[in-house]
Amino acid sequence: MAFWEEISAQLLSDGITRTPGECKSLWTSLVHRYEASKREKKSWPYFEDMDKILSDLEATTTIFEWSR
Repeated sequence: MAFWEEISAQLLSDGITRTPGECKSLWTSLVHRYEASKREKKSWPYFEDMDKILSDLEATTTIFEWSR
């Protein structure tokens, strides 16, 4: 949960009050919406942004795994 605590603290420093649990829940919800939109080929206003974020995360994870 330390990751979500860090995200929550960063948001708070920007004036946005979210608990670590709320941050995690919102991220999970966004990922589920992204996956459903991709699978069902439905339009979703945040699809391109999420696609870029998740593609960047996948690339970073792959690079990290190769460096082990």
